[in-house]
Amino acid sequence: IEMNKTDEEFDSKGAIQKYIDKAFNTSTHPLGILMNNLESVFRDSYGGIGANQFLLVHAISEIQYIIKRLHGIIRILFPFLDGEDLEITNVGFSRVGMADPDDYLCIDSGYELLHPLVFLRIFPTLIMLYILHHAEGDRQYGRGIEILSQMDNERLVHFIHLPKEICRKLSGPNSDGSIIKDLDEAARILQKINTLYTPGEFLELFKSAFQQLSCIEQLTGDLLLPSVVYIVVRANVSHLGAYLHFLTDFAHTQPEDEYTLVTYEAAYNFIRKQDSPVS
Repeated sequence: IEMNKTDEEFDSKGAIQKYIDKAFNTSTHPLGILMNNLESVFRDSYGGIGANQFLLVHAISEIQYIIKRLHGIIRILFPFLDGEDLEITNVGFSRVGMADPDDYLCIDSGYELLHPLVFLRIFPTLIMLYILHHAEGDRQYGRGIEILSQMDNERLVHFIHLPKEICRKLSGPNSDGSIIKDLDEAARILQKINTLYTPGEFLELFKSAFQQLSCIEQLTGDLLLPSVVYIVVRANVSHLGAYLHFLTDFAHTQPEDEYTLVTYEAAYNFIRKQDSPVS
């Protein structure tokens, strides 16, 4: 039966994902047997005492291949997921290893359906490789976080060069605390990072915290970087370099997302440079 791409078709993708998830979690289902074996082999190959940063490029290539092959199997079961008019994207662009040019997936059927199910099973092993890869940079970043976290709000906003008019709103006699509330709310959003495991979730979290800053009046483009530095410091996010690298490799981003991620990376590098106590 030929199936057209309709609203019902898109609505059915949640049900399809539930089916695939149940299949992956059923030990007697062929997909369950396949996923259990893939998960075990990936964990044994890249995790445990043998894990080191030089395995990251190989792990990335293997994940790309796994998702590509799983996508091919899912398309056999649900062929309408791969319409000709759907936009095509690469499954991941690695900064340490280039993706195979044949590793192309449809955004809808590959990224949305398979990423949550696959990364749920391999994320702990994979993120450890990213942490090892960024060990030195994240060590410097962690020291910077420790130093800046010791500052109170007034001292921190002056140190990161927020403009005087905003500083007066923070600490002046007419301060209503609204700016700090918006900044702290963005920081609370970032604190949820340790509960996530898929690239899409990480991207939405960073975007949500970034968008919270738009509630602040007089916040221009020049003030975004110090504002992001503030929320990263107050959120006390560990291993930010590893998370940003993971996101860059696997998240499907739009042009506006690139600006968001570049700002977070600039904040990360600023914090890394705070390697000595500030008087």
